[in-house]
Amino acid sequence: MTHVSEMGNVKRQINEFRGQMKELFTCFDPGDLEESALPHLAHEAEEKREGFVEIATLGKKIRLDLGQVKQIEWDINSQTYARDFLLIDQSDMIISFIPSLADGRAAISSGVERELQHAHESAKEVYVIWTSEYRPSVFVTQTATKVFADIKSALDFFKEKDYYSN
Repeated sequence: MTHVSEMGNVKRQINEFRGQMKELFTCFDPGDLEESALPHLAHEAEEKREGFVEIATLGKKIRLDLGQVKQIEWDINSQTYARDFLLIDQSDMIISFIPSLADGRAAISSGVERELQHAHESAKEVYVIWTSEYRPSVFVTQTATKVFADIKSALDFFKEKDYYSN
């Protein structure tokens, strides 16, 4: 999600999806874990030639030394990578929302594709909500149990399968 963090409309779509899923399912949501944003913020601070990274925590803004954040970047990224795959291993199914960019292309990262592949290889049900006007690649369609064009279609399917009741 880091690569779309500056795109307000895409971020809004993702947050709406996350909220809907959390109302219906018990979710392991990697987006709830905030430390993975630190390396991104550190690179932004470095580009601005700032010596710190500013974050909000516990209702306060704090400054972290840029050098110290950069020192632990590899550790944070490794933890994020391992944790995301462990969350998949602990899940019954995966629901991945792929929003569209302003030009109609899919906002999909290589990380999401790797996670879909891992879930598929782990014999999980893999559902993809693909909102782009462009067709998904075979690396999405071949790993997905089912691909939906929008959230409503996915929710209708999940309700029909009795995955939730409302």
